[in-house]
Amino acid sequence: MRDSTHRRPFYLPFQSFRELIVWRKSIDLTIDVYRLTRNFPPDERFGITAQVRRAVMSVSNNIAEGHGRATRGEFRNSLSIARGSANEVENCLIVSTRLQFGSEEDIQPLLARTNEVQRMLVSLRARLK
Repeated sequence: MRDSTHRRPFYLPFQSFRELIVWRKSIDLTIDVYRLTRNFPPDERFGITAQVRRAVMSVSNNIAEGHGRATRGEFRNSLSIARGSANEVENCLIVSTRLQFGSEEDIQPLLARTNEVQRMLVSLRARLK
């Protein structure tokens, strides 16, 4: 008899969270947010820079963590948390634009990609019902 702790959850058609396109896109977004925030004012290091970096990391972290949970409901909950973090990223990017910490030209593509990740999270969560 197989040890149930070593089985992947029955409802997932993939072995690893790394196979999820939404996870890959959230990692790409994370890298780009880190690159963008390198140019934010030094006095914002513990302010919006830290906040948006924590939020963007939380998106991929929650996807990965949820994938490893035992039930579909737990994974769905983690995807909801990831979406909330994506909303936080969106808000921080909007505030950053208004404070002119980055050009709209640099931030707008990140906003579009954040929205794409948000939609993908909603879709994946719905498929897990």
